[in-house]
Amino acid sequence: MLQTFRAFAQYNQQMNKQFYQAASELSVDELKKDRQVFFGSIWKTFNHLMVGDLFWLRRFATHFPELSTLDSLDAFPMQT
Repeated sequence: MLQTFRAFAQYNQQMNKQFYQAASELSVDELKKDRQVFFGSIWKTFNHLMVGDLFWLRRFATHFPELSTLDSLDAFPMQT
């Protein structure tokens, strides 16, 4: 199971890296432009990815309190 979690984490990290790299080549106006897609804009897609990552990491922190690397999650505000 640990190998599966590591594979998921590596995949997530790689996809985020590719997404951020591609987005870094766009202006803020281009990022916020309504693209008629599921989340509307690339900007809103970023928000979705970030909130999703934070929810998952908080779940891990709750179930595995020994993972001290997740202690910094408290610094990220979340709306409920």
